[in-house]
Amino acid sequence: MAISILNSIIIPLFGNEDLLYNLLSTLLPTIDSQCEIIVVDDGLEAMKINPNKLPRTVKYLSNETNRGYSYSVNKGIRASSGKYITTINSDILLETNWLRETRRTFEEQSNIGMVGARLIYPTSGRVQSSGKIHNGNILVTIHRMRNPSELPNEIYEVSTISDALATMPKSVVEEVGLYDEDFFNSFDDLDLCMRIREKGYRIICNPLIIGYHHTSASQDFRFAHAEEGAKLFFSRWWQNLNENLSSFFQQSLKEFNTRGHIFPTEAYIIRIARHSHSDVLTFLIQETKIQVIEEYDYSCCLQDVPKYAQRINIDLIRVLPFSLLLINYPIVYIVDSFAQLAENYYWAIKRNNQLDVIVDGNLNIYMLNEIAKNI
Repeated sequence: MAISILNSIIIPLFGNEDLLYNLLSTLLPTIDSQCEIIVVDDGLEAMKINPNKLPRTVKYLSNETNRGYSYSVNKGIRASSGKYITTINSDILLETNWLRETRRTFEEQSNIGMVGARLIYPTSGRVQSSGKIHNGNILVTIHRMRNPSELPNEIYEVSTISDALATMPKSVVEEVGLYDEDFFNSFDDLDLCMRIREKGYRIICNPLIIGYHHTSASQDFRFAHAEEGAKLFFSRWWQNLNENLSSFFQQSLKEFNTRGHIFPTEAYIIRIARHSHSDVLTFLIQETKIQVIEEYDYSCCLQDVPKYAQRINIDLIRVLPFSLLLINYPIVYIVDSFAQLAENYYWAIKRNNQLDVIVDGNLNIYMLNEIAKNI
């Protein structure tokens, strides 16, 4: 008798063959006979993997040309036979209970459109993503960079959630029309979440579903399309993203304080963020009654830098005047993503003032020495 498939697991792939095999080594021991695995290879011709190396139980599909993430996931969905669709990025490593927790969530919760995971940085062990709440052109990632041991493990509802590790009923995905292929590989999951919510379904995070995420291993390729995805997403959903921005910032300040930190009362502000939200963040910071000693705007220096490179690996020693290393006031760095400053160990330990603070585009607030590697 044929075994009915309950979970169809779709893995879109763009190169990084080693990461795929690492994922499979954590995935295969966790599944049962009611699961199927579908790998959709979207790599350029020279990047395609050898399907003969895959376990026989894995179904391999290949795009003739590079068509993007949304197209690849849709191809996998159309080839699937399960009641539930799980998307897993190839740069994920799984905890053993992820499938059990996913199934339990659908059994115990009602009206679910998507269940997402708590994604964790494999190097630091801190939270990378566990759902978002929205306001205008700001996406606020819940619990970003928090220590998971400090957080509750109860299921909660969110506006959107990353599909790097997420599960949804196939009937719901088909009802909303699958992924919108106008999104090449950025903001496609957020758009899908918004359409699912528009139909009245819930988007939830179960923090007991855990994936360790290497985060956009093909960063240069992916972020080349991020701006297009952002424009399409916000033009479509602007009126729906109406949460109170100031209250989110105050909540971030409260979380920052509960970690034993104090936001400076006077500081030097350095704006590295490329996007227009740097103006919004500056305004919110000034609302805290901080005395701004001086502003240094590095954003203009990014004009000729490729957009994807503006989001990663900013070396402060190279981009800032060396004199700033010696000023006695705390510095507040306004950035698109905290990851921009993660590799500034030397700068962090050599600063005269060890109270430097990062405010990122998700409205998260960190000490610089919380972020810089090896601090």
